[in-house]
Amino acid sequence: MALTADDVRSGDWLTDSLELAREVGDDREIGAASRSLAAAMIELGDSARATSLLAESLALARELAEPHGIAVCLDAFAGLAATAGEVERAATLSARATRPVRRSVRNVSPITRFSMTAGSPERSRISTRTPTRLTTKMDER
Repeated sequence: MALTADDVRSGDWLTDSLELAREVGDDREIGAASRSLAAAMIELGDSARATSLLAESLALARELAEPHGIAVCLDAFAGLAATAGEVERAATLSARATRPVRRSVRNVSPITRFSMTAGSPERSRISTRTPTRLTTKMDER
């Protein structure tokens, strides 16, 4: 894959973003910037750097109890495993990526829950039940 000027600039901007987050000491921003830069590194074929950035981001997401950050990191690790031909590991990581999201949606509205789990294995169950409940309540008025 040939690198374009936009690819290089994007990597530079994301690197700058991570450095600024570190200067400020904002762990949430460090985690998010690390994930973004890791995604760029995956696209650019730098798996080693992506792995390092994702490990840092995952550690911060766990420390901060951020289900979304954990899920994104695990999903990215699954993608790395798949490209390396590690199919079973990729499947395991992908399945684990949905767990934090499922745990975090217990006390939210059905509509929010649906949007948070779109694409998950539970999507069909949620999407078929939610409209029925909403329609039933609206009909009772």
